[in-house]
Amino acid sequence: MLWSLRITRLRDHNAIGFVALFIALLYAISDEVHQAFVPGRECDPFDFIADLTGAVIGILLAVKIATLIRKEKVLP
Repeated sequence: MLWSLRITRLRDHNAIGFVALFIALLYAISDEVHQAFVPGRECDPFDFIADLTGAVIGILLAVKIATLIRKEKVLP
């Protein structure tokens, strides 16, 4: 998701990271709400936290890699 957001007008990796985190937050919320209506499934706050934790770790790694690549002048 983070890499796909590079095509937007946002050029700051941190800003793109925040947008990606916001999208991940919305997805995690919608996933848990959806599971509340599926028989045999339940809305679990720990699953929501796990989703967000994974998103934060992925975004931090991607932003760090993009910053390192940019310092090497490989990306515009």
